[in-house]
Amino acid sequence: MNADVSGRLLDAVKASDELGVERSLALGADPNASLGRTHGSALAFAAGNGDLRIVRLLLKGGADIGTSDPRILSPLRHAIKGSHPAVTRLLLEQGALDREPADPDGVLADALSAVCHVPQAPALEIVRMLLAHGAHPQPGSRASLVGAVELRAAPAVARILVEAGDDPNQRRGDGTPVLVLSARRGDTAVVDQLLQAGADVDAVDAKGWTALMHAVERDEQDVVSVLLLAGADIEKANADGVTAKELAKGWQRKRIRILLGERVVGMDHAQIPRSVMGIRATGYRLAGDHGTFGRWAQVLGHAVKDLGSEEWETHTGRSVDSAIALVRRFSGEPQPVPNASWYALDVTADELSILRAALLELAYGSPGAMPVDVSRDEIIDMYEELDRRIN
Repeated sequence: MNADVSGRLLDAVKASDELGVERSLALGADPNASLGRTHGSALAFAAGNGDLRIVRLLLKGGADIGTSDPRILSPLRHAIKGSHPAVTRLLLEQGALDREPADPDGVLADALSAVCHVPQAPALEIVRMLLAHGAHPQPGSRASLVGAVELRAAPAVARILVEAGDDPNQRRGDGTPVLVLSARRGDTAVVDQLLQAGADVDAVDAKGWTALMHAVERDEQDVVSVLLLAGADIEKANADGVTAKELAKGWQRKRIRILLGERVVGMDHAQIPRSVMGIRATGYRLAGDHGTFGRWAQVLGHAVKDLGSEEWETHTGRSVDSAIALVRRFSGEPQPVPNASWYALDVTADELSILRAALLELAYGSPGAMPVDVSRDEIIDMYEELDRRIN
């Protein structure tokens, strides 16, 4: 075949020049001309660009839909990585899946990676297509549900995989159930989907730990609630003979102990083996604009004034002087951050707990007047947002 014409074909493909591609093929250009290992064949390049019409022309001209070199991405995988569903559909209809070389990752893993790193509707559509065409993890690769959880895929991905027939009791290579992986990551929605699909709520990992035990240890309260509603066994013991209730006591998870059915809880503790390191910040850097800091100063000052010195200290365990000092800090000390559009203020964990206590009192304490232009619902939102960020 004419090398010059093939060169013009490649130039036309790179320029998305449909007419140039058509003319080059008519003049005898090689439809399998290559742009090198990185870009692959002309067909692979066009597929990666989402040029559906050029892909059709190249296929009609005799382009190879697969690749003989497993080190070079096939046209199908270029289309998947580029999140081009129309091109992917055409290649699948032409039998591209059957032409994929043996690969420990596989096209499904590529699709899961694409939908996790750039979560867009077309990428999710491609996952559906591949499953409908029978794509499965290759031997030696991660099971698809496990891979999705490890990549922190959105719950919609797990739902699609389960609907396509993935086993909700899948295990990672070390024997860890996918339910345990989801619970450890705090993926409440995925945990619920797996349970609805029939996952064993009390399945254990290699050390005999259930999803409930891991969720308790990591203070994942929402996950604990979902597992309990699914009938998780709170008396089941791990390989060390420790139950979820004992883990909650050992970690002093007061809220979780209540979820587990205890009526009276305190700061008592138990000696337990632990699988994670506890981490608690002793200081925080707050970021916001002047309006945000001013609002916090307003709310905190109102709470102190509304309760009065004695009641404030009784309810919160914090001194009035510390609270008033923090009001002054919120009002006057935030500094502009270089190369940014916000202000910052460094506070201690004790100072942040003062703000939290004020919001808690206003949100759920005795009914009283709210700060000017601030509703109780807004206070509740502020409290829950702060609580989520610091816990």
